[in-house]
Amino acid sequence: MDLPENPARWTRAQAQAFFDWLMQQLLPRAQAVQQRFPGDLLQVGQAAIRTLSGPDYCFYEERQLPPRNPRDPYEFPPEFVCWHLTPAGVELARDLGLLVAVRLQEALPHLRWRIGRRNEGALHNLPVLGSHFEPWFMHGPGIALEELQGRREGRLWQETFDRFYRLHSVS
Repeated sequence: MDLPENPARWTRAQAQAFFDWLMQQLLPRAQAVQQRFPGDLLQVGQAAIRTLSGPDYCFYEERQLPPRNPRDPYEFPPEFVCWHLTPAGVELARDLGLLVAVRLQEALPHLRWRIGRRNEGALHNLPVLGSHFEPWFMHGPGIALEELQGRREGRLWQETFDRFYRLHSVS
């Protein structure tokens, strides 16, 4: 699909074309992830983070922060590791985000997909599920990077589901 990189610059027709394309891709991509990593979202996340930790899906670089006080000879600047997803890692993480969205829609059938409106800032022209959700195809890579940089337990996909479920469930 040949679209401008910035969704805010898309025309309505381009936004609708991307929306239609994603809706066609949604179930097949989520089902493919589910077949690759069977189980509930916690099991899927645990298996996925093991895969995403591999060299085909991610890499890291070590960085050193500048010292807060350059005149202090005893202050050693902290080092940290910055993780990055490869293109294959981004695609897998996006599909994991779509799986979370499909599971949310199954659990909360009142949620509907729509195209983000102009007053929603970063969501403008992107497919969103319900209200105040990030676009799910973009949400997955953020979760994956947070897992890689943190606990690596694979729990964040389930925790994300739980958080949005509580936020949007009807009593």
